[in-house]
Amino acid sequence: MKRYVKMIAAVLALSLTACGGGTQTAEKPAETQAETPAETAAAKTEEASPKQEKKKDKTAEDTPFLDEQVIWDQNDLKITASYEYSKRGPGISLSFDNSTGKDLRVMMRDFIINNYCVSLLVSTKVPDDNSGEPYSLTRVVLNEDLKNYGLELTNAEQMSISFRVFDQGTNELLFDIPECEIKTNPVDPIGLVKFDEGTEVYNADGLRIVAKYADDNDDRRIIVFAENTGSEARAIAVSKVSVNGSDLEALSGAKVLPGKMVVFTEYLNEGLLANKIDSVDEIQVSCAIYDELTAQPIAFTDPVQLPVK
Repeated sequence: MKRYVKMIAAVLALSLTACGGGTQTAEKPAETQAETPAETAAAKTEEASPKQEKKKDKTAEDTPFLDEQVIWDQNDLKITASYEYSKRGPGISLSFDNSTGKDLRVMMRDFIINNYCVSLLVSTKVPDDNSGEPYSLTRVVLNEDLKNYGLELTNAEQMSISFRVFDQGTNELLFDIPECEIKTNPVDPIGLVKFDEGTEVYNADGLRIVAKYADDNDDRRIIVFAENTGSEARAIAVSKVSVNGSDLEALSGAKVLPGKMVVFTEYLNEGLLANKIDSVDEIQVSCAIYDELTAQPIAFTDPVQLPVK
């Protein structure tokens, strides 16, 4: 009897417990091969009362945003996507049917939602159907800023996901799985919107980068938007942040595929505390752009001053 490996591939919920609130540490799940800067996410969310949360959960549970569907069935590997609801909210469950005769390691690479890239870079062991081993379970989260802008799994009109498949025993790359479309039934679709409010940091060779400073309840951060209209994938990193003339350590970055967009965050609270800065009166940001495949630098932007509200 064939057995399935199940993995929750994307979850947006009221509480993002997989990420540390206000930190700048990128997620590094087990068995991950990250070739580009991983996305960071915040865990700052507004708490709802138990009564309000229960009502919201019930509404979400009653309105699945996708039907069960096979998104890949080649190379003796079948991947099925279905609606998943848990205490963390609505999500996507991926089931793997492995008939290759060997144990695999499948890495989720890029999740695309309404043309926005989310670099998952999470992998899981997928035992052969006849191996007798138990299945494994992995949970990941989407970029918190997309949720802040109103984009959720439930109202997205477009989703896709790509994978890399390895031999678990030898670590040999067996094959890549390109973007697999996940057909959705969005509730109150938000549409394909550019979240590009802010100050332009870079605009050349098909890549545009915009940044803005945000301060919500003392959660001080820089939100970076990038759009890639070129033909090659790019990696973007915040290379320098200066606040009131003092340099803060910059740690955030993301990958943006051709024809896609990305939003990521540089969190400032720890750096401000380390430099004993209480008030942000002036802030400048610089970015570095790299070739995503070779990691070779392409450009380093000049410092750009961001408005401080």
